[in-house]
Amino acid sequence: VSGDCTFFDCKDLPKILETEVLSTVPIGKPIHGCKVILIGESNDSDDGEIFVGGACTSIGYLFNSASDFVYLRCHDESSHGILGQKDIDEMYFRTGDFARRLRSGDYVFMGRKDRLVKIHGQRISLEEVEDTLRDHPDVSDSAVTVNSSDGEQSHLIAYIILKGRADVIPEAPAASSDDGESNGFEQTASSLKHWLAERLPSGMIPAHFQFLNSFPVTSSGKIDYASLAVPGLSKKRQRIHISAGLHKRHLETVKK
Repeated sequence: VSGDCTFFDCKDLPKILETEVLSTVPIGKPIHGCKVILIGESNDSDDGEIFVGGACTSIGYLFNSASDFVYLRCHDESSHGILGQKDIDEMYFRTGDFARRLRSGDYVFMGRKDRLVKIHGQRISLEEVEDTLRDHPDVSDSAVTVNSSDGEQSHLIAYIILKGRADVIPEAPAASSDDGESNGFEQTASSLKHWLAERLPSGMIPAHFQFLNSFPVTSSGKIDYASLAVPGLSKKRQRIHISAGLHKRHLETVKK
């Protein structure tokens, strides 16, 4: 939704990169007649969910509830609205997209609401981790989920389809161990981890890497993330655990 309501002039990117660290091209600023505001955990937040208003919005979906449309009172007419006590109430569409606002006023898409997680207080875009993995020359596709099962600290799991490897998964259940010894794929997993470490913050590096021939998909053809977490699927995949290293031990020390 948000991509249709904003524009970005690519000639501005070099100047933006002088002061910002980005892993994706910004979606830019609102088009004429469109209002975009971010609503986060605090009213003055520069990151949050995108709400779209103005002439570009309709009165709702045909034969559907208007639950995604809300009336907000905005502080000003700028592209970065802040909830306040000025102006009249206006209708805004709740997109479910999350973004952060750069110093230039441009927005950077962070992911869908259901693809954003918080681990150790850090907001992580699972889509950003996936996109970065797909940039690796040996990766055909990737999917990333968060494991928050009882008794374990939340951590990321990366599911990988390698290029030119149609025989990744053997017929027999794959061996798995926490020290990373698993049928030779520990070297590939370690290589991916170090590659990610050069491009993403340490908190966005998956703790586990699992290699598949294909991903389960929904009826609409999208990755079925719920099925990736089904226990029975572990019999058909290689699971590689990568040590979190010093940064995790330092984090545990700080938390104490």
